Parts: sequence; C-alpha cells; structure tokens
Amino acid sequence: MTVAYLNDEVVVKEAQRRLQAYLPIDWEGNWYHAMDAWMALIGAAGMSASIAAMCREGQEAPSDNTLREKLNEQGWDDCLIETACNDILAQRVRQCSWRGRFPVVIDLHEEPFYGKVPEADPDVIRRGQAKAGTTSFHTFATAYVSRRHRRFTLALTRVRAHESMLDVADRLRQRVAALDIAVEVYLLDRQFWTYELQVAWHEIPYIMPIRRTGKSGTDGGTRPLFDLQASQVVTYTLSPKHQDPLHINVAVVVLPETRQERRARLAKAKTAYEQAQQRVDDKAKRLDDNATTQNKRSLTCAKNALAKAQARLEEARVAKVMTTLC
Repeated sequence: MTVAYLNDEVVVKEAQRRLQAYLPIDWEGNWYHAMDAWMALIGAAGMSASIAAMCREGQEAPSDNTLREKLNEQGWDDCLIETACNDILAQRVRQCSWRGRFPVVIDLHEEPFYGKVPEADPDVIRRGQAKAGTTSFHTFATAYVSRRHRRFTLALTRVRAHESMLDVADRLRQRVAALDIAVEVYLLDRQFWTYELQVAWHEIPYIMPIRRTGKSGTDGGTRPLFDLQASQVVTYTLSPKHQDPLHINVAVVVLPETRQERRARLAKAKTAYEQAQQRVDDKAKRLDDNATTQNKRSLTCAKNALAKAQARLEEARVAKVMTTLC
C-alpha cells in the first residue's frame, strides 16, 4: 500500500501545475524556464515577501527585473491574474458535490502597503483605518463556505480605491451564482455596512455585524444600540442626507464576558498602563538632564496619557457584557 504524504514540495509542485495551466508563462531559453519563475512567484506569495527578495535567495531563480520584463511581455495585469485565479477556484468547486444550501461568507482583507503609490495606477492602493503602521493597503474580497470546519474559497476579487462595497459584494455574488451553489444566507463583513448595499440587497438573505457609528458621547448613529443591556430585536432607521429612510431589523445579542476574555482585557490594560508609566519616567529623567520647553511639554503629554491609561485600567477591572449587533 502506497501512502502519499503532503509536504512543502508536493504543495509547490501542485500549485505550479495548476497555475501554469490557467496562467501560462512561456519562457523559451537555455537559462530559465517557467517553473523557475513560478518558484519565485509562489515563494513570494506564500512567505509574504517581495519578488526581488525571492529572486535573490533562489539559486536557480532569474533576477527580479528579468522576471518582471517577461511577465510584462506576456500581458500580465490585475485583471488577467484575477480571472485565472477565479477559474482555478471554479474548477475545484465544480468537482465537489454540493447538496443542500450553504451560508456564504464575504470577507474583506487588507494587506499593508508601505511603498509609494504607483502613478500609472493609483487606484490599486486603497486607504483605510490605520493598521500595522500604515493607512494604505492592497485590498481583496473573498467569498467562501465553511464545510466541516474547513474554509472552501469560491471566488475572489481585488478592491480598488474608489469602488463601492455594493459593487464588490455584487461582483462576488454573481460569481457564486455562476457556480450553481444554493446559498442559504450571505454573511457579510462589517465593512460592507453601507446604505446603498442594504437598499439593493433588501430581498437577499444576509447577516452583517453593525459598525459603531455616530460621535462619541452622543445619541447619534448606532452607538445607543451598543448600550442595550438585554438581547432583543429592534428596528433601526438609516436616514442619510438626501436619501429615503431605510428601516432594518437589528438583533442585539448581549452575552456575559467570559473569565478568559476579562483576563485578556485586564492584561492588555495593565500592559498599556505600565508602558505609559515608563514613558513618564523616561520623560522626567530627560527633563532633569535638560530642562527645555520641549522636554517639559513632552512630560506633560506623557502624564496626560498615563492618566487615561489609568482610567482604562480601572474600567477593565469591572466585568462587563459583550454586545453584538447584526
């Protein structure tokens, strides 16, 4: 009896075979061939590294400039790559037996970008909330189902800078529909919380967490819903300017905080307090060594931050309920 083992080499070879079938690289020459190029590309994708880094580390890899020139000659662009990836996913989906109805999850993924936005195609980089030291991201959206606790990706798409969440969700929904999978309900990421999507999807079954909106300390937006202390179903009205009001049903789920969650929250608050205290000590020592106006101002700011961290630590000592809205 022959036993097949799954290891890195097997995975890379299978990825090469499938990618070359749908996204062929034609490389005729004495030095390099298509598999050398795929080794660099797959390595960069799998290790979240740059193509240049993988080409430098690979003993048989071409230079990054040579590889890019070859791909440009063959007309590689975002549209071509996205189409090929969706064709590969669709082939695997059609090889499976889909009996019954399935919940389909639509998620948004942001990969931090630290370089200079390309002038030739600035829409390729999308801005978002600060994360990992940047507000610029390569953004993608995926549609998948969870079968037997395993994620099975159905389709993906790139999200460009000025695209609306409605356009992105519709594009993925159309691709899922083309796969002839019976969808029970769509589970949307909270970034898709927009007035336009909820108007357009009013006849489509979907569940989506609500984003916290409205200014802090006011009764505007969805903030009052997060203060409810009992699980219930309420009606929330979306009424943007120059738009008709939209009434939606919101399920407010209030759960007691678990002991593990409370410990994690308290540990995080303690760490933040200790770091703020250390900054105050450092600023005070610096002021003793050099009594300048700038150092005095820095110490004052550090003390203010310490007071806020101490207040958050006191709040963390009190158990609270966890409210989820969808």
